Amino acid sequence: MSTKKDVYQFLKQNKLAMMASVSADRKPEAASIYYGVDEKLNFYFMVGDKTRKYANLKKRPHIALAITDEYREQTVQAEGEVEEVHSVKKNSKAITVLSETLKPTIRQIIAHLWDPLPPVIKMKNNHVVIFKLNTTWLRWGDFKNPPSGKKGDFFKLMIP
Repeated sequence: MSTKKDVYQFLKQNKLAMMASVSADRKPEAASIYYGVDEKLNFYFMVGDKTRKYANLKKRPHIALAITDEYREQTVQAEGEVEEVHSVKKNSKAITVLSETLKPTIRQIIAHLWDPLPPVIKMKNNHVVIFKLNTTWLRWGDFKNPPSGKKGDFFKLMIP
């Protein structure tokens, strides 16, 4: 049986999510984001203020995320409303969670692939804005070890 703690550990081991938002002309748009997650399974992420993501989030704050580990055949799908994090202090929840996300993995260290800056910070003429996704729906999928223990029953609703 999978628990919220199992899902939290999965999300902490991954850093990249696919985010779906809706544009001003009501078209779907998807983009990759680096994220951090707290114990309540709320997500924190950064976007540039000159990006399509930012414009979409300001206009229509309901988004969906998908995080997948293709090797372990596990996935999390989440939805909710985002809010801009206005008060960012050194020890704030947002900074703590995102700092944890930017730590390199052993694989990255061994391969000398680690660059501690996410792409959004490297973009010219962007100010970075932090958002928090208040998760209202989250589904866990495990295709090797079904959460219910029943063959073929791969998904478990974790929130609500």
